[in-house]
Formats: sequence, structure tokens, C-alpha cells
Amino acid sequence: MMGESALIFLFLLGHALGDFYFQSSQAVKRKEQSPRYVLTHAIVYTTCMMFLLLIAYKFNMVLLGLIFLIFMTHLIVDMAKRKAEKTSGLPVIPQKTAKEYLFFIDQSLHIGLLVLFGFLFSAQLTPRLWFVELTPLEMGWSVHPVMVAAGFVFIIRPASLAIEKILGVCEITPTVDSGFANGGKIIGILERLLVYFLLLLGQFSTIGLVVAAKSLARFRDLDDRKCAEYYIIGTFLSLVVVGIVALITIASPTIAGP
Repeated sequence: MMGESALIFLFLLGHALGDFYFQSSQAVKRKEQSPRYVLTHAIVYTTCMMFLLLIAYKFNMVLLGLIFLIFMTHLIVDMAKRKAEKTSGLPVIPQKTAKEYLFFIDQSLHIGLLVLFGFLFSAQLTPRLWFVELTPLEMGWSVHPVMVAAGFVFIIRPASLAIEKILGVCEITPTVDSGFANGGKIIGILERLLVYFLLLLGQFSTIGLVVAAKSLARFRDLDDRKCAEYYIIGTFLSLVVVGIVALITIASPTIAGP
């Protein structure tokens, strides 16, 4: 595990925490109002990343340079996104759903750069003893705790927001729901968490029971065609997202090597 995969998954964990959990929706709106809020977010994001790196790797000048590089690249990408959001008539990108497209471009750039940094810097950093000696979890496959943690945080808030943006790009709006506020979103999160751990445990047949139980709870709502289509699309998107996260988690040790 001590190699590119360890650093990349630590980056992904830090990215999810810094960009989704320590950045509220109000902070996102403030970033649109003034560049100084973009700078504030970049500082919070880098602090979160720095904390994870310093507890997992021994401090040296390379680590310090890496932290500064993460700060600068995150700041530049966010500044570029802010400028693009204020630019009318972006080429190729439909104006009506420009924010949704920019969200995915922004996240792709952030994650792509972190993966690149993982490959460039992993050999120059020395992991701390406790990090080296972390015992892989036997969950149908041998899965490292850092990978499980990264997948766990990604399938909650980041996955919810990504699904919301995809539905926005497709111009699929939610139907009126008479249930609890955010009830559907919470159900989706719980569904993804359960499916995620079932996939890691190799309990594939049980996943069908989870989807069936959810469908049973929505049985009467499925008489409405729009509600049924929204429910089916949302459920499939949720399963696809958690499936991709689980696949990356399971396959990465094999790809990256020990």
C-alpha cells in the first residue's frame, strides 16, 4: 500500500473533506461574490490536506513544497472557475447548465492534479510507522482503511452533489415530495452507504434486497410517471456512483501494487 495509491487516496480523502465538508453552500455563494473568499477556501482546503499529510508522512522540504503546490493549484483552478461562471456564452458549454458543467470540469481538474502529484511525489515522501503498519481490512478483498475512508466520505456529500448536478445537466427536476425535508436525499445516502459496504464484503445478491425495499416504500408514488422516472433515474445514478467508488477502492491495491 505504501506507494502512489497510499498518497493518492490520502489526497482524495483530504479533497473530499476540504471541498465538500469544510465548505458550506453559503461559502460557495460567497466565493462568487468576492475573490477573497476563494482565497479563504483555498487556505481551509490546504490546511485540511496539510493535516492529513503531516500525520501520515514525515515532514521534509519536499512535503512543504507539495503543500504549497496544492494550495496554488487549488487557488488557480477555483479562480478560473469563478471567472468562467461570470463569462457569458462559454464555447461548447450550454449557458443554461453552465454551472453544472463547470462543477464537473473543476472537480476533474482538482482530482487529476492530485493524482498527478501522487505519482510525482510518492517516492520522495517517507510514511510514518503507524501509517505503514495499518492492517488491511478483509472484506471479501483486502482493502486498506485509507481507501475505505476515502470511499466513505465520497459517497455521502460529494456523490449527492454530483447526482444533483447530473440531473441538472439532463434538466430533470424533482417532483413534489410530501415527505420530510431532505428525506429523499438522506435515503439516497443511506442506500449508497449500505450498497458500498455490501460491495466491499462481496455480498452482491443482498444489494437487490436493498433496492427492492426502497422501491416498496415508494410503491404508491410510482403510479405517477414523472415521479417514477425521476425515482428510477436517481436510483440508477446512485448505484452507478457507488459502484464506481467501490470498484476503484477494490481494484486500486491490485493496480498500484504493495
